[in-house]
Amino acid sequence: MTDEQQSTDVTASSRADSPFEDGVLVVADGTVLDVDDVAASLFALAPTELRGGPLSLVCPRSPTMYDADRLWETITRSVETGGSFHWVFETGAGNEVTTEVAARATESEDDVVVLHVRDTPARTRQDWAVRPVERLHDVATQFEACSEESAVHELTVGAATDILDFDTSTVAVAEGNELVTKASTSGVAGDFHDSVPQDHGLAGETFQSGRSLRVDDVRTVEDGDPARGRYRSVVSVPIGNAGVFQASATDVGAFSERDLELAELLAGHAADALERIRSVEALRSNRRKIARLHDVADEMVSAERESEIFDLAVDAAEDILNFDQCTFVRAEDDQFVVATTSAALDIPETALGTGEGIAGRVLRTGESELMDDIVTAEDAEPLREDIVSGITVPIGTIGVFQAFSQEVDAFSERDVELAELLTSHVATCIERTRSERALERQKTQFSSLVASLPGMVFRTSTDDVDRLAFVNDYAAELTGHDAAALTSTDGIGFGELVHPDDRAAIVSKRESALAEGTSYEASYRLLTADSGERWVRERATGLFAEKADDSATLEGFLTDVTGNRRRAQLEVMNRFLRHNLRNDVQVIYGNAENLARTIDDGEKLDGLQRIQTAAAKLIGHSEKAGTLEGLLGSDEEAARTPLDLVSIVRRRAQAVERRFPVEVELSVPEACRVTAVPVLGAAVQEALENAARHGGDAPVRVEIAVETDVEAERGDVLLSVRDDGPGIPEQDRAALERRTETALTHSSGLGLWLIKWVVTASRGTLDIRTPADGGTELLMTLHDAEDARQPATPGSR
Repeated sequence: MTDEQQSTDVTASSRADSPFEDGVLVVADGTVLDVDDVAASLFALAPTELRGGPLSLVCPRSPTMYDADRLWETITRSVETGGSFHWVFETGAGNEVTTEVAARATESEDDVVVLHVRDTPARTRQDWAVRPVERLHDVATQFEACSEESAVHELTVGAATDILDFDTSTVAVAEGNELVTKASTSGVAGDFHDSVPQDHGLAGETFQSGRSLRVDDVRTVEDGDPARGRYRSVVSVPIGNAGVFQASATDVGAFSERDLELAELLAGHAADALERIRSVEALRSNRRKIARLHDVADEMVSAERESEIFDLAVDAAEDILNFDQCTFVRAEDDQFVVATTSAALDIPETALGTGEGIAGRVLRTGESELMDDIVTAEDAEPLREDIVSGITVPIGTIGVFQAFSQEVDAFSERDVELAELLTSHVATCIERTRSERALERQKTQFSSLVASLPGMVFRTSTDDVDRLAFVNDYAAELTGHDAAALTSTDGIGFGELVHPDDRAAIVSKRESALAEGTSYEASYRLLTADSGERWVRERATGLFAEKADDSATLEGFLTDVTGNRRRAQLEVMNRFLRHNLRNDVQVIYGNAENLARTIDDGEKLDGLQRIQTAAAKLIGHSEKAGTLEGLLGSDEEAARTPLDLVSIVRRRAQAVERRFPVEVELSVPEACRVTAVPVLGAAVQEALENAARHGGDAPVRVEIAVETDVEAERGDVLLSVRDDGPGIPEQDRAALERRTETALTHSSGLGLWLIKWVVTASRGTLDIRTPADGGTELLMTLHDAEDARQPATPGSR
């Protein structure tokens, strides 16, 4: 194939028409695949010398801004933008040729690029020496193609050599507190310091002031040596806030104001490129940090304790955000309490109120604060004297996060944003943990409450009132069936527990409540596991579904009212018997009294006297039964009230002395009030009358004393009634201890029962004692209604 045919093939491979009619090269991965005669002649080489060879064959040999690596970056950008660029190539004769190049992709291969090249005879390299501004603007395109900071450093030095004709130049970048040399003219790197402090020499002055300097003779400037002593004149230009560009010469006055302006233009392009690269890298870094913070948040979600969450947070602050001095503090009882601290931060043991300092203000306002210099920060109260700058970020209402540094302006707004992201994760997880703990406590309290309720708590299965999903422990006591039997899918149906005669009505109420979301109350007979019956009261509510695809349930409570019904029945019977018995006995008593007036026979009179005595006793029992009925039918808790015990004792003692041949000796304080049921006086009188009747031969001696039990935790009052009689029969004692009457163990009357029940209803206790010297002592322990007590006065009436 002839060269002309090859040229034709190359031209046809272009995906787009040539932007200008000149030479064409086809390249891929830095290798020349094909070239036409025009392009080959431009490089003063035969086409065969170029085909198959590297593109670097026509690039300048010495490292310049026109080397092969930068050429390929610029070609890639030209393909992306569709524009052209100027480039200096080296010919086969060793000369340089300035060209305009347009790069285009091919249709057949993605990695194959067609270069359209033409000579720019009006712009030879020598001509361009007088047009450096235009060439520097062309270099800006190459700066835009740089993706690494090191490429910007090298391109800056190369452009200074190739365009500005600076024989010696260097780029130094700020790192920490140093200016570190990143690039310098080839062959003279040994003339420059690897790094200098940011306040050292002309470079330090340029960096800190942000102003360019042109020095004709550095020997006339204090500490003006840019590097080794052989350099005399210097141009020093800031590269934004990134570093410093310097050009040096061994001659005095080697640089003009024009050179300074061109150096500033070059440094400006370099600063823009570095800012762009750093912005991109910062964005990538932030994305990586955000992703890692989200990973940490996933770990926090799995934490069970607040301490674990704080430990994960401080690790993330150190490892991800690079805050090596930071702390998380909680707000507790109006004080800040350290939750966790980074290893490098030693915080003194000082207490800070939640209303004090910047931390208090941030917690109060919920707004983060950035302190560039703590000296100028309002309300700043640093934990350590060496703290210079810092950030304070709220952790919701839980506390604050703080990070510190010993340098001014150590933190940025981006640091604050990332810290806010971290603290938001911390706040969310801690609030979740606290909510879960509170919910768990509520569940425990609710479970304890449900377990202790004197009734059956139940919940039906969804949409099925005949199947129970939950019952409390009391269900077994009420029904005789354990929870498993009541709630299993093949267990006992809820409706089966209802008596057949009551079932239809109850099931209807349940179904209506479930369908309509209403409440109901109903009483019915419940069948127990032992085939027994209990009357129960059921209160329940149908709970509507929140969503269309959810199911409804019935929740309620069952109480055993069997005792209430029996009590009501017994009350009716008791009132009937007392009324009829009292009336009939009074008739008997009256007739016996009338007969006694008409009969002179002594034996018959004795019989009538016994009838009268028995009748009077029955009337007394009826009255006592009435007192007990009122006591048992009342709300004991509401009925208890403060009573004047001394007054009660005095009145009842006087009443007994009027009716019986007794001598009552009192030992009571001037005043004493107890909390008891209103019928306490009846119990006191019954105790005195019991002593008067059974206390021995007349006149009976009865002692009654009121005193305070000083050893009791609560202010207990002891009421003692003592006589010299034979004592209370054993069968009466046994009946009281059993608290019930049986066929074999019963008391002879209601008197002791009345005393026992009245004292018990008053939340007191009754003890029956037999003193060593004989007789009987009834000791009632009651609760003092007042704190103030007075000493007893023996024999006082």
